[in-house]
Amino acid sequence: LSRGRAEYNAGLHSRLASAKRAIVSSPTAAGMEELAHAIALTHKLAHNADLLESARQAYAQALVGPFLASDVPFVKLAVEFASVARAKVPDTIMNWPSAESAVESALALPVEEDARNSQTFQQALLLVAQVGLPDTLQVTALRSRVRSGSTASLDEVLAKEGSMTLLELMPELVVVVELAKAAGANTSTAQTAASSLLTQILAGDRNDASALVQAFDLASAVGVSQVAERRAALQSDLQKRLVGTRSAAAGSGSVAAIEALARSIQVAHKLGLPIAEVESARATYAEQMQGNFSASDMVFVESAADFASLARVPVPGTVSAWMVALDSLRGALNSQSEDAGSLNALIQAIAACDAAGVPATAELEGARATAKALATAGMAQATAESGSVLALAMDAAVMAGIKEADILSGQAVLRSQ
Repeated sequence: LSRGRAEYNAGLHSRLASAKRAIVSSPTAAGMEELAHAIALTHKLAHNADLLESARQAYAQALVGPFLASDVPFVKLAVEFASVARAKVPDTIMNWPSAESAVESALALPVEEDARNSQTFQQALLLVAQVGLPDTLQVTALRSRVRSGSTASLDEVLAKEGSMTLLELMPELVVVVELAKAAGANTSTAQTAASSLLTQILAGDRNDASALVQAFDLASAVGVSQVAERRAALQSDLQKRLVGTRSAAAGSGSVAAIEALARSIQVAHKLGLPIAEVESARATYAEQMQGNFSASDMVFVESAADFASLARVPVPGTVSAWMVALDSLRGALNSQSEDAGSLNALIQAIAACDAAGVPATAELEGARATAKALATAGMAQATAESGSVLALAMDAAVMAGIKEADILSGQAVLRSQ
């Protein structure tokens, strides 16, 4: 038995040595499979550490490459059997089999459903590029199929520009361009359109931060040249503008100046200017909402509070309370009628303004006059009603600010009831 085992082991060792020599001499897919099985059997039944290590090194060396497209079937099988041989596979080819499988699956999809499967095609081609899979016949076939479809799709998307803006088409256009680029298709028409759009927007309203950001994003996505240089030039201009609007707004009390600063801050933030400069401008903006404001300042204060969201600057608590109270006042004024409920709402809104410390603007004083007029009219009408109705009208008059002496006649009527 011992002699038989020794002979068997010797046979396995001989098989392993022979398989190793064959691979060293001329690697083939069949030879790699044979070496993998010989290694596995020797490892389990006739362990010889030195021989196994030598064989595994030979297996791994055969996977070093370089490889051509015609070598992909060999690589695929060798990677598959590497686990049997317990051999290390180089990272450069580790994922070739999965990339090839992705290409095969993409090619198997129905041609009439290519538009729906564009993401699958793109993922397959991106994987091919990521793992460095050579252009096999299948890869070439997929590129050709996708190139043809994406070129047609690109033309279709750009043809919609008459009914939609290029920015509105951006999500669809970016998907098509990315697919076209993955397939090596010509995307110059999209690049020209995106470049023209960027030029147009840069020459237009530079307060439109959203349009500027989208235009740059689109230009970058479709591969417009010199996007970084054009962005840098814009940032330089915006930086100068931020300094200028900040200086103009400081202590000016000007609605136009505070709006300009807010919009400068918004664009500077979205276009990536240095955060320290943006924060410094925000601090200047916040300072303009601090101070002892009078009625003549309220148009400016309200504007500063309104534009604060653009600049991402918090509104001080006092000013915020003023805005809430004034909104309530305007709501009451806009919905006023001659009924008691309308008068009560207006009186409560005026009281809220007084409690918040809103300066006595012409608007607030006009609301007081309106409340008094409504209260007076209510008292006149209530004289024909019951004492309880007149009492309520008098109470409303007092809350509306009518002096006690002015309602004595109403009180006399009440005592005669």
